[in-house]
Amino acid sequence: MSRVSGLPEAASKGYSVVHTWEKAAPLEEEALSTLQKLSRVAATRPVPKHVKEEDRQEDEDGEEAATATGRDEPKGEDGDGKRSKGNALHDAQQFYRWFSELEAARTNETEGKYKEYASTLHGYRKSCDDILDHEKNAKLRLEQLEKQHKYVIETIRRIHNACENLVKDRSRLAEFAQAIRNKLEYFDDLEQVANKLQSTNVDVESDSFLSTVRKLDECITFIGDHPQYADSAAYVAKFRHLQFRALSSVRSYVTNGLKRAKQQVLEGLRKNGNLAAADGSETSLLYVRFKASAPELKSTMEEIEDRINLPEYSKLVTDCLSYYFDTRLTLIRPTVEERIHEFSEAKYLPSLLRSGFACLVQICQLEFQLFQHFFPRSADDPNNLLPLIEPVFTIMYDIARPLLIHVNDVDTLCELVEIVKGEVLDDQISRKGKPVICLRSLVEATLSDVQERLTYRAQTYIKEEIGGFVPSLGELDYPELLYRNNQEASSSKEQQEENGVEIVEASESPVEIEEDSREDNIYPAVLLTVEFIPKIYYSLGSEIFAGLAQEAVEACTLSIGVASKKVSKTASILDGLLFQIRHLLILREQLAPFEASFSFVDKELDFSHMRDHLLKILNGEASMLTLSASNALFQLMSKGAPTVRERQKDSKRELEEQLKSVCEAYIMTVTKQMVEPMLSFVTKVSAVRSAGSNQEKPLREQAFASVEKLRTAVARSSEALASELEDIVKLTSVYLPNASTRAVLFQPVRSNIAEAHSQIAQLLESDYNEADARQVSLLSSEQLEQVMDLLG
Repeated sequence: MSRVSGLPEAASKGYSVVHTWEKAAPLEEEALSTLQKLSRVAATRPVPKHVKEEDRQEDEDGEEAATATGRDEPKGEDGDGKRSKGNALHDAQQFYRWFSELEAARTNETEGKYKEYASTLHGYRKSCDDILDHEKNAKLRLEQLEKQHKYVIETIRRIHNACENLVKDRSRLAEFAQAIRNKLEYFDDLEQVANKLQSTNVDVESDSFLSTVRKLDECITFIGDHPQYADSAAYVAKFRHLQFRALSSVRSYVTNGLKRAKQQVLEGLRKNGNLAAADGSETSLLYVRFKASAPELKSTMEEIEDRINLPEYSKLVTDCLSYYFDTRLTLIRPTVEERIHEFSEAKYLPSLLRSGFACLVQICQLEFQLFQHFFPRSADDPNNLLPLIEPVFTIMYDIARPLLIHVNDVDTLCELVEIVKGEVLDDQISRKGKPVICLRSLVEATLSDVQERLTYRAQTYIKEEIGGFVPSLGELDYPELLYRNNQEASSSKEQQEENGVEIVEASESPVEIEEDSREDNIYPAVLLTVEFIPKIYYSLGSEIFAGLAQEAVEACTLSIGVASKKVSKTASILDGLLFQIRHLLILREQLAPFEASFSFVDKELDFSHMRDHLLKILNGEASMLTLSASNALFQLMSKGAPTVRERQKDSKRELEEQLKSVCEAYIMTVTKQMVEPMLSFVTKVSAVRSAGSNQEKPLREQAFASVEKLRTAVARSSEALASELEDIVKLTSVYLPNASTRAVLFQPVRSNIAEAHSQIAQLLESDYNEADARQVSLLSSEQLEQVMDLLG
């Protein structure tokens, strides 16, 4: 330790480091083994040439250094601490000294490189600093340039904006000055317009006058829209005064032109006299000459009508139209009155309406063409001609109205409806279109009057002719009436065959139409109804027709029912039922082609609530002096008001129901007439069995169901089938010749008769013996089928 402590500081530190390192991080066995192997390999390898040359060069340098310093250092160690091959370290002090020298030499060598590199880096750093300084200076100068550039741009922009603002101000001021000049023109034009209109020679036809009128309109509109301007009200009043003067000039001009045209036409009519109507020159005078007498009015009225949306011009156009209509009415009224009076001389209303409407349509066409010539804008709406056409139409209507009121014949009224609706509205007015469209409302009003009269007379006709029909004895002489008529028809047919006339047989239709539904075979009330309904179907609206048809069918049905009862009294019950079935079928068949509904809503007032409240008041249950909601008068007004009840009536459905009821009555009557005894016997048996009495006693031993009683009932029924059934079938064939109709009626009869025999057969089988059955002699199924073959 003393030797170690005496070592140089560097060696001591190196030893300490190595020692500490060895102690702190000892090598493992594997690492030591690997180190030994590396030492052996390194010892056997030759030294490289460049290492030898470096060692030799270092030895030479070491010797020169030793000679120069005069030190006698061991030759075995060179200047760099390299010891020669022959020299060796003998103790630790030499080692540490050598190691220190070696470490110092190595440090000098290493630090030299780094110092040289550091010197190079310092040079580079100085160059970079110089570059950064130049870059910073360049950046500063660039920033200064940018600031100067922005300043220049901003200055240019301000100058540009200032120039633009100056230009805008100049334009705005110029526009403002022009606007002021334009507005002042409206005020300045007052004197100029006044000078033109105050002139004694105002030419309405000239372009300058029309431009002056347009200028007046513009000035009034502008100043009226700007009441805030100074003296605007005064200027508006002055301009309106000038406008009134101008429009008065136009009004005078138009009326004077129409007066001249009127005078020329009247002079022409006076010169020609009655010859005008004879040779057809009257139309030329009334229209051609009138149009030629005032050619200048068209352009003026076109200009005025263009401003018709203004109230002053609208009033002017209205005044001009009124004077025009009065002028035209004065000219055409005498001619129209003369023609209408000629048409009415015959006192035949259909001829009057037909000729009168034809005349009115012609006049309307001519007047529309003339009206369109003078007032083209107003003629866009044909109804503007109505103030002229309506007085002309009234001439004919005043003559036709009294005649219409005295027409009571439904056929004539239906003819009038056909004339007005078919010939005038649907044909002439619809075909000729716009020129006569203003007549439509007047013709429709006439049609409404005719239909109203027809409705009234139709109701009267239904009440008096159909509902109030009283048949004579000959008209109720059924079935002899049918026998006689059928015999006459057969004789007529045979006579035609003898004369060689080809007879076309009417095929039986599947519908229930009667083949002999000739007028002489139909009850007059039914004939009146089936003739009446088609007439009003084409003449009245669907709702009115439905109501009248319902009334007619109801009245006819009631009349058939009354007549049926009378036939039942004079002939038989079956005759009455067949009479009713026959005519109800005819009535239904005649109603089938009509597609209109035969139903309508019948409204009536229901006063039951009012009656209940009045009874409460009379009985003292409610007081009229109570000051509350239970006051009798208050309850009567709030809850006792009558209500409207609606009831749907359908004549076709009611007719079907009545026909069904009568057919059922006929079926039951025939059934009872044939098998009444058998049905009565079965009914008694069912009643006894339902009551449960005499259950212990057999049925055949009971008094009401004895074999004799049953035999009598069956015998009476069989006798009726044998003697009466054929007569019933013949009688039914007389009333109902159609086989399909009879089949519908006879089928339930067949079923009822068969059911009665079936029930009797069941009783014989269950409650009687074979001897009783032989004694009863019930018809077999074959015999019954043979008998009922008569029913078809």
